[in-house]
Amino acid sequence: MSLKILVVEKDRDSLQKIVHMAKEYKNTVLVISCRSFVKALKLLENEVFDIVFIDTDLMCTHVYWGIKIIYKKFNDIKIILVSSTVEYLDIAFDTLTAGYILKPVCGRNILKSIERVEKSKNVIGFKGVIVKQEDKEIFLSYNEIIFIEAANRKSMVHTLKHEYPVCKNIKDFLKEIPSDIFVQSHRSYIINITKIKFIEKFNNTSYNVVFSKEKIALMSRRHIKDFKSMLSAYS
Repeated sequence: MSLKILVVEKDRDSLQKIVHMAKEYKNTVLVISCRSFVKALKLLENEVFDIVFIDTDLMCTHVYWGIKIIYKKFNDIKIILVSSTVEYLDIAFDTLTAGYILKPVCGRNILKSIERVEKSKNVIGFKGVIVKQEDKEIFLSYNEIIFIEAANRKSMVHTLKHEYPVCKNIKDFLKEIPSDIFVQSHRSYIINITKIKFIEKFNNTSYNVVFSKEKIALMSRRHIKDFKSMLSAYS
């Protein structure tokens, strides 16, 4: 595949090194650089990039929100953080960035980060959700997912045995997942109707949607009608 890369770096030496290595990568067709976060946002508006290397120093104490701004506007891009400290590793994990490079930057690490992104983008025909756990990318087919739960600024994707944090909200998921098997059952839940064991009343306004003894989602009264219509169409 052809890769377009944006390098956003405050330090001149690091900027030159990343740009040089990005241009050396076999499938790179475009490398553009700048030294300002605001300038980077303008460049992203005018060109579709696959990867952005971004210096945490340019986002000051707002690294989390800087990443969120980029993902919200350009959700197909992969972010690789470049930093002189490990301080933002937790944020990198929480926001599912594609990589984290410590300064002084190493050419080998730059190339490895680009290669990992390229491999993740080369998954053809996969129907499901890609999640990150530590340094691994996990591919969850739609058939494995039993429900998706809103959790603060992100969502938790549940399978029967595990749960995975994903930096997307419920509305984003509803636009992407197949509507013939997934339905919103509550403002905080999307459920896979093919995996339900049974539904029981929880209180006057909601129901428990049971997938297993440990895995239970909620369904609100106002979503019952849509659920029944979908279920009858499915059966």
